[in-house]
Formats: sequence, structure tokens, C-alpha cells
Amino acid sequence: MKHNSSIGTRPSKRLRASAIGAGLSLALAVAASGCSSGGASAAPSPGAGGVTASAGAAPAAGGASGVLGGGGVSVGGASQGTTAQGSFSTADGGVIVNPPVDPTIRFDWPVDNPNPSGLACQAGHYTGIFLGLYTSPITVVGVPIPVTGNVDLTLAQSTNGEFFTITDGFVTGRADILAEYRCNFYGTLNCTTKKLEQGSIECKYCVGAYALDGGLCLGLESHFDGPVTADYDAANQAFENATWKGKEGSDAGVFGGFGTWTAAYTP
Repeated sequence: MKHNSSIGTRPSKRLRASAIGAGLSLALAVAASGCSSGGASAAPSPGAGGVTASAGAAPAAGGASGVLGGGGVSVGGASQGTTAQGSFSTADGGVIVNPPVDPTIRFDWPVDNPNPSGLACQAGHYTGIFLGLYTSPITVVGVPIPVTGNVDLTLAQSTNGEFFTITDGFVTGRADILAEYRCNFYGTLNCTTKKLEQGSIECKYCVGAYALDGGLCLGLESHFDGPVTADYDAANQAFENATWKGKEGSDAGVFGGFGTWTAAYTP
């Protein structure tokens, strides 16, 4: 049988020319797109302000595109930039789109220090002075008696540091020369507002004198109670603008007193 000489292992001149033409077209297309099969490519392909700069080997198939829209840079197969939908970044073929920043969004972070001014309240021992006037039903009726005394208290800090409780709070003194009085002192210092909260005194007095233990009145005894207020000066570690009021039992509408007090930290 006679074989056709145009069929064999070697391609014809026409086929070789077609292959060469196709290869040249592919190379031109690659050069026009700014991509390279290896090495650094200096051919930028910006799109709407984008810039491409490849370092080392070109991105593998499926990697990040070297053409960015809206402004951005592509380096070594990883890209970042911005689009109309927000900023974005790509790596190993993945794309993450970050939403635009909303300037109206605000965050309230907790503050460990309850005193942002840096002036904290001081726990410990405080002493001061108790002054005022008092009208008693068992003294000269209707005549206010000057009251003087000493304040002695301890501030104990709570576990969260914001509140300080008055412990071992006492007031002792005399109403003129006629009576001796003793008071229990209560309240909580709010270190955020620098105010004494739920402050009060519960007092008893003896027209005469108390025995040494303070329990037995050697004379005539009565009592009064009322609210106590104060601000706290953290810079000077002292109570200021402090007041007290007292009313006496069933005669509260007639008898009682008022005045001021002080107390400062005593190391």
C-alpha cells in the first residue's frame, strides 16, 4: 500500500507557522496586561487611579488581580486598596471587603478609675469640730444653747473603691456648761460625686454629766437625731460645707438644733 507523504511525525510548514503566530499573539496579550510569567514586572496597569507593582514571581493562577479599581497597590500576589463599597485586601486569591467607616459610631469604654480627675478619696482616720445651737425642753425653755464638740470617724473603702463607709463615727462634747452629749455618726461617702450620702447622727445628752463609761447619766437625760450632709475635698482630704440638724422625740416640732461640722484626714 502507498503511504501519503504529507502525514508523519513532523508538522508541515503551514502548521509550524500557525503555532508561531499563536504564541506571538499570546505573548503580546500578556505584555499588554502587565503580567509576567516570572521575575519583576514594571508594566503598571492602573484602573481609575490604581497602581500595580509585582515583586518576585508573578501571582499564580487564581491569585489576586494586578489591576485595581478605585486606587490601590498589588505586591507579590497580595493587594489592598479602596472601592466604592469600602476598603479591601486580597491574599492567596481571597478577597475581604471592609465596609466604609461611619463617623457617627461611638464607643463608651469602661473606666477602671472611678475618679477621672485623678483625685481619689482617702480611707482612714478623720477628726474635726462639731458646732451649733440647741434648744432643749429640760434646760431654759426657748433659749438656744451653744453646742461644741469633737468629730472622730473612720472611712472604710468598699470592695469596688467607689464608696467609703463611715465606721466608728462619734461626736462628743458639751452644750454650754449645762449638758454633756454623745452621738453616733453614720453615712457613706460617694467618691464619684464627692458627696456624703445617707448621713445621720443619733445623739443623747445629759443635763449634768455621764459616768466615765458614758452609759449612766448623772442627771436628766434626753436625746435627738437628724440628717448630716457634706461635700468631700479630695485635694485636701477633708469634708467641707458640712451641716447637721437634730430634732428631739415627740417635741420635734419645738425642740432641736442645727449647726456645722468639719473632719479632715489624720494620718
